[in-house]
Amino acid sequence: MTYTGKIFNVKNLTTMSCFGRIKPDLGGRSIFVSAVNCDDYKLEDGMHVAYELKKGVRSNFAVNVRDAS
Repeated sequence: MTYTGKIFNVKNLTTMSCFGRIKPDLGGRSIFVSAVNCDDYKLEDGMHVAYELKKGVRSNFAVNVRDAS
């Protein structure tokens, strides 16, 4: 199932690693998102994205993140 939301709290550790959170449009808890290679897909605060959820050990996280604007 595909969901949509807005990116916030982006942290760029290196050119190869960045992460942040997604505030779902439907409400609820924020979702963790990570970009393996920030050069190919740059996460930015306020960016509207579509994503799918994957179950993690502690909580769900976003996968297949793409621009939804």
